[in-house]
Amino acid sequence: MVKTAARIVEGEPGKVICREADRLKPAAVVMGTRGRGLIQSVLQGSVGEYCLHNCRVPIIIVPEKGFRFYTELGLSQEWRL
Repeated sequence: MVKTAARIVEGEPGKVICREADRLKPAAVVMGTRGRGLIQSVLQGSVGEYCLHNCRVPIIIVPEKGFRFYTELGLSQEWRL
């Protein structure tokens, strides 16, 4: 069974998520991504990227349904839930 918690908190999303994770001490934080390209993510930044680098708990980032990714062998695969 997975225990979840929902909160409505004002502030910058990445900072608020990391602060709440420090307070609640979850085993991990699961976040979604829209599957933007690397360059677009670097230029615009993303909440998931911020949390991945700044939160003290494990962050699991799940790509959107239909997101295409490449394996180590360079084979294109589609992510499906």
